Amino acid sequence: MKQRAGDQYEVKSAGLFAQRGQSAHPNAMKVLADHGITHHHTSQPLTKDLVDWADVIFTMTEGHKNALIQQFPEAIQKTATLKGYVSADEDWKLWKEAMAEYQMKKAIYTNEKDKAKTSELEQELWEAEARIHTLEYTTNSIDIEDPFGGSEEVYQEVFEELQALIDQFIKKDGE
Repeated sequence: MKQRAGDQYEVKSAGLFAQRGQSAHPNAMKVLADHGITHHHTSQPLTKDLVDWADVIFTMTEGHKNALIQQFPEAIQKTATLKGYVSADEDWKLWKEAMAEYQMKKAIYTNEKDKAKTSELEQELWEAEARIHTLEYTTNSIDIEDPFGGSEEVYQEVFEELQALIDQFIKKDGE
């Protein structure tokens, strides 16, 4: 993102499970160098200050997104997978709506104290989860493969996917 649109956006990188100060994987550095991108990366963990600073937070996977939101619930409205964010596909809109419905029903179910209502809420929660699974089987993944520890070829494939998604983001954001 810094290479393609660093003049338009201020970009920072952090990880949910990152340790401070680690270098990027050698295969990542090789792929970046092969594309003429000079990069001096050291890892940093995601902090509340970084969450507060960001206007938008992109994750590689839905699992990362959910873990981030559990740790920083205030970030829910500005967090998305990069692939999910740039996808204008109607199926993804339906999936996002289904996920939001499920999360809302789960919160209601979890906080319900009246045992008489929990059975009905449990059924609603199950139906919401089933809707998500149905949509997941009919749509493509919104996850970007984590290349960590993979071959140079895996890093190259992820680079190409990220490059295309970043270009789509820049185009979408400019509209």
